[in-house]
Amino acid sequence: MRKRYLLTSACISMVVGSPALAEDMLVERVRYCTKPGIENVCGSTQLNSKFKEWNTHGVETQEQLETYISIINQPERSKVKRVVFVSAGQQINDGYPNALTGQPDKYKKDCKNQTKNCMRPIHPMSLVGRLRASGEFDDSETLYISALDAKFGYFRSVEQKQNRENAYWDFLTSKFDPSNVELMVLAGQSRGGCLMYRLGSRMRKSTKHQNIPLIVQGYDPVCTTPDLNVDGLELPAGNVRISPTSTLPTNKVNNPLNSSFISYIVNMDKVFPAAFRDNLKVLNIHAGGKVGSQNVIRSFTWYNKDTDIGWWKQKWVNYEHNDMGGYLTSASATAHARPAIGDVGYAHIYNYSKYELGRPDPTNFRAKPRYPVDVNGDRKSDIILAYRDRNKGLTFHTKISNGDGTFSHKKHVAGDGVGTHDWGLHSGYFNKDSKTDILAPYQHKTQGLILRTKMSNGDGTYSEKSHIAGDGVSANDLPMLIGDIDGDGLSDVIMPYQHPTDGLRIRTKTSNGDGSFNNHDFKAGDGNLGKTLRVHAGDVNGDKKTDLIYLYQRGSDEKMEVRTRTSNGDGTFGYSKTLPLHYTPWTNIQSFVADVNRDGKSDLIVLERGNKGQLEAHTFFFKPDGNYDRVIEKFSDGPEVDAMETIVADVNGDRRTDIVMRVRDKTKGLILRVKLSQGNGHYTSSEYSAGDGASVDNLHILSGHYDSGRHTDLALRYRHSQKGLIFRTKHGTSQGSFTEKEFASGDGSAVDKMEALSGPVFWDGGATFNPPRESIGSSTAPAVNVNTTVKPGIGLKPVESSKPIARPLPSTKKALPSSIKPKKVNE
Repeated sequence: MRKRYLLTSACISMVVGSPALAEDMLVERVRYCTKPGIENVCGSTQLNSKFKEWNTHGVETQEQLETYISIINQPERSKVKRVVFVSAGQQINDGYPNALTGQPDKYKKDCKNQTKNCMRPIHPMSLVGRLRASGEFDDSETLYISALDAKFGYFRSVEQKQNRENAYWDFLTSKFDPSNVELMVLAGQSRGGCLMYRLGSRMRKSTKHQNIPLIVQGYDPVCTTPDLNVDGLELPAGNVRISPTSTLPTNKVNNPLNSSFISYIVNMDKVFPAAFRDNLKVLNIHAGGKVGSQNVIRSFTWYNKDTDIGWWKQKWVNYEHNDMGGYLTSASATAHARPAIGDVGYAHIYNYSKYELGRPDPTNFRAKPRYPVDVNGDRKSDIILAYRDRNKGLTFHTKISNGDGTFSHKKHVAGDGVGTHDWGLHSGYFNKDSKTDILAPYQHKTQGLILRTKMSNGDGTYSEKSHIAGDGVSANDLPMLIGDIDGDGLSDVIMPYQHPTDGLRIRTKTSNGDGSFNNHDFKAGDGNLGKTLRVHAGDVNGDKKTDLIYLYQRGSDEKMEVRTRTSNGDGTFGYSKTLPLHYTPWTNIQSFVADVNRDGKSDLIVLERGNKGQLEAHTFFFKPDGNYDRVIEKFSDGPEVDAMETIVADVNGDRRTDIVMRVRDKTKGLILRVKLSQGNGHYTSSEYSAGDGASVDNLHILSGHYDSGRHTDLALRYRHSQKGLIFRTKHGTSQGSFTEKEFASGDGSAVDKMEALSGPVFWDGGATFNPPRESIGSSTAPAVNVNTTVKPGIGLKPVESSKPIARPLPSTKKALPSSIKPKKVNE
């Protein structure tokens, strides 16, 4: 479920606030004349010492003379926490005003030839002016830069454009320490928008910068390459007068508001691959009008209609290209365009920085897999925090559960470099000692994918094994999954990806138990399933081998479809295709794998809001032939539950997976709304007033078995100004309520920048099966009673008729390993 901001005029006025006071900026030229010339053409020039990067990367002298930049505010490098870089479009003559930078008309007049710099006002209603007045971007910690004329020329060669991009990259990144930056904003119009997309894409693919929360905005952005130069395609300057359909090797689409306007479709999966979208927000506002007299020069888009999928938002408007830059005078037609463009752009930045920055993305398209973390094998869940030490590299802080809401602590220096950021950290059983290990994959420039396994020693320290898998970067387009595809009790690595010609392929690395792996590559034959594809790992047939469940929205009729791939145990998969579901807006869907009826097989839960806005849980019980029985339950919860992360967990210990939603009440604080599974696709609603303040919303919620019980517990985290990191564990009870414990771990803020590892030890429908699942009894036994204060569910009859669920149950019971008391470890 997605948090929405409905930008009505009243809402916008609240966000925008009172107009800021006018402010001046020092506009500087990258190079200036040392002897008189005509305009900016002169025989003797001097490089401005602030812009040495333009010389380093071979940008032409005349282009340097025409480049105008303002460093509006620059804190010390070590103090920069926020970066705002805004660029106007390509300029000629004396220059034009711009609604993003706030530069005035004819700002270059009297600022040419031998003039090194000049003072110019910033319009208070420009994007930069409003950000500076917002109170969210304080001068003490914010680097503000505006490119009034970036000279990122359309007609330049591929090499010339790359030289300019390299100059801007080095110039910008030299001014901050990426480990300190909490937010970066890159916004640009026309050619300036193209530059910002290229820099944003590069930020996300740079191991030093990819974890910086990033906002990228393009206002009718114009690039001469369909994929922003990430695939080597470039339109030769000599072809610019050829019709769009015969020039660019991409699709084009007409503006739905004006059929004479055209935008080119750019593949944003290449620009911002799925693996690099955490804490990323992109806004693209475009019209597609021709630029000047050049019919072929147009903006780019991704979809053919207004779209909001959480990280990407695009909006079509009906304005000429010049108007998209914006004149901020009441006499101009753009005075009407600005509320539709500038205000939405400002609110996009303001809302994210103030309300969402650093918080989990409530869209939660790919629900975090619930892999077990139990480093000492005592069947209690532990927590692994990680951060990157500047000198020592990757470092783990392992919190070993004492079973009472407190944890013992151990620090371990793994020493890995920044490359492990590309794939993230994973947990699993990579040998057979029943202790969970850590997998830290990274992409080597020449050797390809390398799997580094940190084998748990049982005390919070780890021994390392390394395996060269050799896969290229394309295998990182979809999230890596951990499972057991051959049923040997060892965790394997699963890497689905979409091949440009073969469609979906599944690469698996089956573990040998010693840190080495066997490689398998399976052509699934599904074709390219598009941008909406999400993949879950589970066990749909109960054979203790990991299968794949994937959902996608069909391009032909926009209906959702569910497919399953059952593991054959050798790196190949069987195929089952389910019936398509009705049309539903894809952005309103969350999906989870679970064991809802405790039959030892994975089920699928899809949460969506129907056409009338009512929240529905669609529970899919898979059949041996790959089809399913589906039961629909309707909930009365309003959109207040959409703003925060939803998780699934067995909170009452009946071995049926429940749904946990969160609501923030102004007076009561945090409220947990639990949907207790009845085992048949229906749920009983209960509510628990936890009372926690909003600070616990800033980090992902964790779940696991933190005490000795079978109930799944929740772990919330917040940061105290003196005590450092605080854990608040909510221990589940048989009534669906919680008891609470608080533990001060004292960790600094560095551990907040990497995903924490934790998960339930007992199998709950996910993909990792070691230690073995216990015998779990009857799936038809009555659900555990809940207390009388719970709210009853509604819609207890299936909306769609489904066949009875009759499954064979495990016939043997497997004894649990004896409990092991956790060791007391000290840092």
